[in-house]
Amino acid sequence: MVQEINRDYQAQIDTIQAETDHQELLFTGSRATWPEILSVYAVMVVTDPEAPREVVTMTPENRQFWRAYFGKCMKLPPAPFTGKKVDKGW
Repeated sequence: MVQEINRDYQAQIDTIQAETDHQELLFTGSRATWPEILSVYAVMVVTDPEAPREVVTMTPENRQFWRAYFGKCMKLPPAPFTGKKVDKGW
C-alpha cells in the first residue's frame, strides 16, 4: 500500500511538471515520514468514536481510508503558482 501511494503521489508531481510551462519549478515543504503517518493513522482509526476498527489488516475499508487520509497529509496545490520571478540585480 505504501509503495502504491508513493507511486500515485509521484505521478501527480510528474503530471504537474509535464503540464506546466516553466523555466524553473520550486517545491517547498517536505513529505511527512511514513512512521509519522502510520502513527497518526493508527490513533485515528482505533479511537474513532463512531467506528473504531483494528489497523493491522488492510481491508478495502482501511484501504479507502488510507487514500483519503494520505491525500489530506500530502495535499498538492490545485494549480501551480504562475507568478514571475523578479530579478532585483543584487
